[in-house]
Amino acid sequence: MYILKNKNLVAQISKNPFELISLKKDGKEYVYQQDSTWKKSWPICFPITGKLINDQYQLEGKTYHMTGHGFFELLLIERLLPIQLMC
Repeated sequence: MYILKNKNLVAQISKNPFELISLKKDGKEYVYQQDSTWKKSWPICFPITGKLINDQYQLEGKTYHMTGHGFFELLLIERLLPIQLMC
């Protein structure tokens, strides 16, 4: 887990899946906390949020496949954040 903090906020980010699981200011939680109805807190959806028609998009005349919410959660986050963020 990564923990980022400053004098105003404390954020907790899970490694697998890579998502914001807590954001607190003055002890108040601002992120939905997981329960039995939805197992995620705040997934990082990139480069899209939602689903594409037929899971496809076109760019410069070419058709590409992309599943709902994009591909970010499929990346190995260690490749994106090589530095240690633990405080």
